[in-house]
Amino acid sequence: MRGARALAVLALAAAGGPAAAVPPRASFDGADTITTTEGHATLSWSVDGPARQDLRFALEQAPTARFARAEERYRGPDRGSFVSGLPEGDTWFRVRAIDAEGRAGAWSAPVRIEVAYPSMTLVARLFALGAVVLGCTVLAVALGHRRARRDA
Repeated sequence: MRGARALAVLALAAAGGPAAAVPPRASFDGADTITTTEGHATLSWSVDGPARQDLRFALEQAPTARFARAEERYRGPDRGSFVSGLPEGDTWFRVRAIDAEGRAGAWSAPVRIEVAYPSMTLVARLFALGAVVLGCTVLAVALGHRRARRDA
């Protein structure tokens, strides 16, 4: 019985059946971890084997590498996506190819985007420094204007 089943699968594959028509595996280009302090990144991917124009891609985002609560972030023909609005911490992405008949290929290995926003202490210090520079600029302009009026 096993031999007959194997022959049937081989016959389907040889005839261009379901076993032969699975879309190629997509994989991300670049590093498997991206670190950012801005909450956005650009992801790009390619497929194994010859280029095919009929492929669409599904990009999923999840808070963990297990993809238990994954959300589709993009679906379409592009081989890359700009992702923004990422929360602080780790966010995981995976992609797969989908052919014109709706058959989906295997998921890619995941990419982790690590977001580490600047600390609030640093932001407060930079804000205070900006306020001092603004105050000095306003004072210099006011004193210069006053001196120019006096000399005129």
